Amino acid sequence: QKWAPLDLPTELFAYRVWISEVMLQQTRVETVVQYFNRWMERWPTVEALADASQEEVNELWAGLGYYRRARFLLEGARHIQTVHGGLFPKDLASLKKIPGVGDYTAGAVASIALHQAAPVVDGNVVRVLSRLRTLGGDPTIPATIKLHWSLATQMVHPSRAGDFNQAVMELGATVCSVKNPACEGCPIQDECHAFQRVLKYESGSGDSQASPQVTDYPGTKQKGKPREETVAVCVVQVHKIIGDEPQLLLVRRPEKGLLAGLWEFPSVVVDNHSTHEDRREIMHMYLAGLGLDISRNEPSTFRAKSSTSHLRASRADTRKQCATPNRSGVLKMVSQDRVGEVVHVFSHIRQKMLVEQLVLLGHVSARGPDPTRSLTKMRNDGENEKSDANQNNQMPLSSDTVPELKWKRSMDLDIKTLTSGVRKVYQMVALNAS
Repeated sequence: QKWAPLDLPTELFAYRVWISEVMLQQTRVETVVQYFNRWMERWPTVEALADASQEEVNELWAGLGYYRRARFLLEGARHIQTVHGGLFPKDLASLKKIPGVGDYTAGAVASIALHQAAPVVDGNVVRVLSRLRTLGGDPTIPATIKLHWSLATQMVHPSRAGDFNQAVMELGATVCSVKNPACEGCPIQDECHAFQRVLKYESGSGDSQASPQVTDYPGTKQKGKPREETVAVCVVQVHKIIGDEPQLLLVRRPEKGLLAGLWEFPSVVVDNHSTHEDRREIMHMYLAGLGLDISRNEPSTFRAKSSTSHLRASRADTRKQCATPNRSGVLKMVSQDRVGEVVHVFSHIRQKMLVEQLVLLGHVSARGPDPTRSLTKMRNDGENEKSDANQNNQMPLSSDTVPELKWKRSMDLDIKTLTSGVRKVYQMVALNAS
């Protein structure tokens, strides 16, 4: 009843269909259910979602992966609210103008919630149609995709499109499975060209020399090998006194690209063949750009600028402060140790995270810095350092790239709100500490 109550008004039903369909992309139903229910308790309407912040949405979404979906949902809700007065448009063309809504999502919302004769094509539908009409070839190339959409458009039921689309998707998920389809119990086996081809071969009347299989369809998808990426990760912990609850430094990722706008421990992409010394030096440069600077004359001492969720700092400013204690005082290094290696695989990247733990003793101020402080000096902070950073795939921070930071007590860090990769790092550090 929580998924599709029959007594819901059309707009609320359309909203639920939209959210559930986006969540179900690349994610199993069993995983989505709890997220969907929590989402609806938090944001039951388009209007409620449109008023949310991106950070709130990201926190609830954490663990579902493919975080662009969360960003698009928030942008989509704001689009519906501002352009359509909070009401879902009834035509496919307007639905597709909602940020993040493509052919599939538009077809699902239009057919299931808005009673439009619109087709849907997902992996399950592709498998059913490929076997129904013995369509070979790579199902991900444009010509094959276009053919499947054309067939789906021809076949969709004119008055019960939503029921028809859901039935085909369910058939693909439960009966017409990838490796072991239950053909004997399939309700459309008489119309299935792939199954009939198998029966003809078994009866001796087929023209195929090789034993045909229903699983010959669809054709094989050509998968590219994920590129290898090495990332230096430093979990920075600050203690007021040894043994107390530490504060952890979190950095917000850029608003565009992989895991856009999400929080992580200080991380730098490095050369895959870099040495431990290289990675540590690059990380120290990165931390300096964030306002934590390692004094080259006093390697056991860190100096920190005041840090809040909107900390901005320049390497030049930090070096200047090394001679004069600032309002946050001096952070002394207790230890910096290698913790281990975490491998996290995205759809196109195999990321190897080499994790270190940096333990500091001191105090970080709750006060924020002067927001008018200039960061332009960083651009002139030494061409040699710039050259070294370029060679290691890490550009020096500039006034446009210094990220947002925040300090979080470890006891207040809810691991459910972390991305799966960051969660792996945190759990490794916690295990190492125990």
